[in-house]
Amino acid sequence: MEVTIAKVKLTKSMCNQLLRADTDTMAYGKVLGFVVGVMKDACRAVLIEHAGGYRFIELDWKHLEGADHVTRKSGKWSITLDFKTPEDMGRWLGAYARVKGLAVQQIFV
Repeated sequence: MEVTIAKVKLTKSMCNQLLRADTDTMAYGKVLGFVVGVMKDACRAVLIEHAGGYRFIELDWKHLEGADHVTRKSGKWSITLDFKTPEDMGRWLGAYARVKGLAVQQIFV
């Protein structure tokens, strides 16, 4: 039996290859902290560990009352996440609030 353990320093290019976290990842994952100025289209992003992998979610999503989506600014453009049902959006907003509350430590890359 062979066991290999390796420590790898987190780099900007590694962060930019991560996938955006989904609702379950935000709800049940371990929040590692936030990075500033690392992601290519987000000022601040949270790194999350879940099911043996790493994901990220930007910290500047906004929800307007009565809307069925959330938006964020990326330069002069707006990015929108649409949801199929209000229940899906409610679950996402709850998981997002959890992640924002737990992201208190800055990770320096």
